[in-house]
Amino acid sequence: MASVKGQPKFCDKWIDTPDARTLFDFEMIKYDLLFAKSCFERLSGRARGVTFSPFSIQTDPKEFNDWCMFAAAGLHYRKCFKSGVRVRIDRPELERSLTHNRIILHDALVDIVDKHFAHSVNEMEVGNTCLQIEIHEDARIERKSIGSQVLWTGPLNSQAYGLIVPMIAQILSSVVEVRLSKLRKVVSDQLHQLTDEEITALPERELNFIEQPKYGASREYVKSQRRADG
Repeated sequence: MASVKGQPKFCDKWIDTPDARTLFDFEMIKYDLLFAKSCFERLSGRARGVTFSPFSIQTDPKEFNDWCMFAAAGLHYRKCFKSGVRVRIDRPELERSLTHNRIILHDALVDIVDKHFAHSVNEMEVGNTCLQIEIHEDARIERKSIGSQVLWTGPLNSQAYGLIVPMIAQILSSVVEVRLSKLRKVVSDQLHQLTDEEITALPERELNFIEQPKYGASREYVKSQRRADG
């Protein structure tokens, strides 16, 4: 990084340690939970909760937008507790921080995402193919059309959305912020043990925009590399 004569040079040094990686992961978990909390706050005032209907795309844009917001919030919430490349909030850690009723609510929310959004499993989507017929007075049957009859069940009720918000707030304060505080101290203590020469020798790294992400492949933790001009 170029510096102006007479002014200090600022640069980012790459910290490639397990604790630093975990610290980054929990920062990302925090962002996901804050996004989910913000969405649920906007839904908490709905009189009857939210539900999905393909007809609402044209007939009720507000209901359609509410459903999109719920789906996005649920997916970001779920990501914080499921396995992936980054670390997750473990079940024992969650159970130590939440009451039994909030654990039940947490499980219900994750099940909605797992068994309705990601996979069609539960009873939120129930129906069958139907033949519409017309029965005349002489008992003659006239076949009309083949269609479908479906019952779309909304996730949770209006009261539950208000309960989700304080649940996420508690997870943020009792789990995420506690972990972040401890990890920041650990990483800070590790860096304080390094000399100025060792800090200077740490590689500089800038993240480059990925034009063609490999959507089907697992990412690897970005390894530290010395810049060509470092």
